[in-house]
Amino acid sequence: MWIIIFLLIIVGVWLAFGRKAAGKTILITFTLAFVGFVGLIVWVMTTYPSKPYVPLTNNTVSQNTTAGNPSQTIPSTAESALPLYVGQCSMTTISQIGTRLTDGTTGNPIPGSGSAIWYANGGYQVSYDTIQGITDSQVGDAIKLCLVSIPTNCPPGDNRGKVYDATNLRTGETWEASDSEHGCGGA
Repeated sequence: MWIIIFLLIIVGVWLAFGRKAAGKTILITFTLAFVGFVGLIVWVMTTYPSKPYVPLTNNTVSQNTTAGNPSQTIPSTAESALPLYVGQCSMTTISQIGTRLTDGTTGNPIPGSGSAIWYANGGYQVSYDTIQGITDSQVGDAIKLCLVSIPTNCPPGDNRGKVYDATNLRTGETWEASDSEHGCGGA
């Protein structure tokens, strides 16, 4: 689609400036350029839709500073909802840390089965790998949670597979993991 729009613009400009134009040729030239330009705007708006406005009232920055770097401020730890679109971040705290699997009989964690972490704002991350940043975290630690990707072409009602980037503000460690063991449409 964008190639056709681009060609219309080029043809319009060529007709307007590349040769002597008079009368109807000028009208055709500007019409083609206008249609090409409008088509380009429509294509850009449909290909790259604007992100929904989400007020970031809970993502304010406090006047607290980190001990090692007085110029670096620590974001407020006020709870905020899970991020809705890629690139949006929210502040939360850790409510539970565990492993991906637990023993069905005893409820004990199964070492080496991966990492799992729950957040106070309802967020969750899980990985088949043991993530050192999660292992080093503690319940109550402040977390900056950012949405990295959202799966596409999912069956209706299957919202699994969002990937989040988490930063522990106490330890400074960062990790990336999904909100489920399988992406949408998977097992």
